Amino acid sequence: LNPLIDQFDHSFIIDKNDPLFEAFKKINQDFGLKLTTVDFCPTAEALAKYIYDYIKEKFEKAGLLNEVNIYKVIIWETKTSKAEYIGEGI
Repeated sequence: LNPLIDQFDHSFIIDKNDPLFEAFKKINQDFGLKLTTVDFCPTAEALAKYIYDYIKEKFEKAGLLNEVNIYKVIIWETKTSKAEYIGEGI
């Protein structure tokens, strides 16, 4: 999971189709903003699904899906607000 953590930790996450993408890309170039580009609207709910899919793919490639059940991913937005994604077919 370290590559995923490194990618998103202290990063500004933006959809590549966002109308402000080019402006943030320039800010990134000018000021060194850590920018992560995704191809979806980066809500907490969508990020939870993205992380779930990432983990599932890694486990599948490692041949571990028969040994490990990935149930859900929870993203905490604040101390009291969270978004979660429960895998399909669970």
